[in-house]
Formats: sequence, structure tokens, C-alpha cells
Amino acid sequence: GNIKTGGCASPYGYDLCKIDGRWALVVNEQEADIVRLIFDLWVNQGYSVYTIGKYLTEHHIPKPMKGKAHKANTDTALNLGWSRGTIFGILSSEVYVGRWYYRKTRPVKHPVTGKRKHVPRPKSEWILVNVEAVIDEETYQVAQARGQKNKQTLGKQHRHVYAVGGMTTCGRCGMSMTGIT
Repeated sequence: GNIKTGGCASPYGYDLCKIDGRWALVVNEQEADIVRLIFDLWVNQGYSVYTIGKYLTEHHIPKPMKGKAHKANTDTALNLGWSRGTIFGILSSEVYVGRWYYRKTRPVKHPVTGKRKHVPRPKSEWILVNVEAVIDEETYQVAQARGQKNKQTLGKQHRHVYAVGGMTTCGRCGMSMTGIT
């Protein structure tokens, strides 16, 4: 039950606090309300990740400022709002239903350069640490299903649209001429 973040900041919606000599993730209610809002906009109101970011930025809801990466992007002249990656990360994280995992990656030393990098471990090697949930399991599952549906739909979209794309076929083999220039 001891949380070890490995130098990373705690997930958005939580604070890392020492309780009885052990580190634990404690819900940060202000941030948790924003997490609930993000899930509500995605699951119940049908917003896209892009429009959620636009909504949060327009309503002056502060973006996550934990960790070095986020703090480096605080230059107000750049007008950096909520990123799609941050929102997608929140929507796909199991921590919000009370499941935080330790040992998701392992360090590997490059044989030539000697530099270390972290590579993913199989999920069977992860260690589950239960934390207080911010959203219910049903909302999380609906969010994941919508994400999978969007991923499948995106895969069916064509990268380029041609004037007669899909309307012509090869006279010799009968193959559709979709996407052929």
C-alpha cells in the first residue's frame, strides 16, 4: 500500500501525502471535480477530446501543473491550454476508479550508449495498489468503450479525399480505385 512514484508527480486529482509513515494518494477534491467534469463531458455530453480541452481553457480551468514537464509550459505568452494528450491520459487512466499500479516499467541499459530508458513490463508483473476512487466503474467502462469506438472509426477514415474516390473500378480486375491518384 506504499505509493512510490519514482520521481514522477502524483496523478491529476490526487496529492501524494505521507500517512502513518507510508506514502499514499489522497484525493484532491478541487482537481477531482475537474476529472469528474472531464468524464461527464466525454461520457454523458458527447464532447470530443478537442472540445473538452477548448471548454476547459475557455472556462479558465487551470491545467495540471504537477511535475517538471507541466511546470515548464507555464509561460503565459504561449497561451498553452489543456492538451488533448493530457485529457486522453485522464480518460484512459485506471487510477480514477481506484486502481494504481506500481512497476509498470523497468529500466534497461542500452548496450552501446549506456543510457538507461524505461520499457513497459507485461501487465502480469504490475503491482496493484488500491486508492480512493474519483469516478465509478460504470462511467469508466463507458468512457473506454467510447474511446475504442472512436479508434475503430478513425481507422476507417481515408487520409485523402479524391473527387471520384470509391466510385470507379478497374476495368480489368474490378478492384475499387479508392485512394489511387
